[in-house]
Amino acid sequence: MLKQLGTVLLALSLATGAVAAEKKRIEKAADLPRFSYQINGKLEDLVRDDARFREFAAQVRHDDESVLAQYDIAD
Repeated sequence: MLKQLGTVLLALSLATGAVAAEKKRIEKAADLPRFSYQINGKLEDLVRDDARFREFAAQVRHDDESVLAQYDIAD
């Protein structure tokens, strides 16, 4: 049982390393992709409307997560 657990952990660590190796390296902010979001109406209205803001935030979250998944960002 312990040997199987060790094998699984080793496989996961190797898979994680392989995924990290495939990411594009980012050295400076200018290398990052740029995103823009269309806002209809006033920004204040977007912030005050929970449904509209959740939709906007979901778009931003999707783009942020895609960047983190595809790029290796240097500190």
